Amino acid sequence: MLLVDLKKKYDFYLRNKFSKLEIQFFFKILVKKYLQEDPIIILSKPETKINKKKVEFFFSALKDLKNNKPIQYILKEVYFCDKKFILNEFVLIPRPETEELVNWFLENHNEKYFEKTILDIGTGSGCIPISIKLKRSNWRVESIDISEKCINLAKINAKKHSVEVNFQKRDILNIENWDNKLDYIISNPPYVAKFQKKDMDLNVLNYEPKSAIFVENDDPLIFYRNIIDFAERNLKKKGYLYIEINPLFCNDIKMLFERSNLEIKKIKKDFFEKKRFIKAKKNR
Repeated sequence: MLLVDLKKKYDFYLRNKFSKLEIQFFFKILVKKYLQEDPIIILSKPETKINKKKVEFFFSALKDLKNNKPIQYILKEVYFCDKKFILNEFVLIPRPETEELVNWFLENHNEKYFEKTILDIGTGSGCIPISIKLKRSNWRVESIDISEKCINLAKINAKKHSVEVNFQKRDILNIENWDNKLDYIISNPPYVAKFQKKDMDLNVLNYEPKSAIFVENDDPLIFYRNIIDFAERNLKKKGYLYIEINPLFCNDIKMLFERSNLEIKKIKKDFFEKKRFIKAKKNR
């Protein structure tokens, strides 16, 4: 099959689901993935012949896109903080907002040459702890997740990026004390209440792991409450907690901090101007 004919298939079958720009974007990154060619160069040669095996890859991806499967799961990879991470259906697709959280943390704590200890709560693909370790090589970076499958993938990503992160299968809802006192804790926990499902896209609802996204309507602060309690007991004095939050519950989360020995130093908005991140300090 010719490349131009393959592109026409994508334009036709996806026309009612995506914009022309979105279809073009999907096709370009699939060309780069499956043909190992620069999309700009190869797409300037529409008469290029595509062999049968590679055509099958393209048609499989086309079917997945029609069924709302996220392009990141089709590619089995995602970029986060300018690095490529392996991805599978057992882990949440990292969001740009979480990149903001990591970059904000790194901007505020530039102690590259000091030995610091940080714990990431909710490993997922390992993108947060690995990204931090790549920038702070002298630090001890630890990370926990309740899912063995997440831990296994995170270890693969750590090996891919040649960094050492201490991953552990632990449940933040059932942890009392950590082995060592921590300078920092960072987390993007599940925070979407189930009643918010009605506003979400099918590609999220049908494919991403629900346990990494949703919390029960009657206790939407469960992870924040446990993370704050854990931070109270395990952060060093003057240690910091960074968390990503659901803007809908910002005021409720502020009340949790007010009842703790952690003082909110800043609530930061994301690029959509929503209150998305909190930095808090342990004062005693």
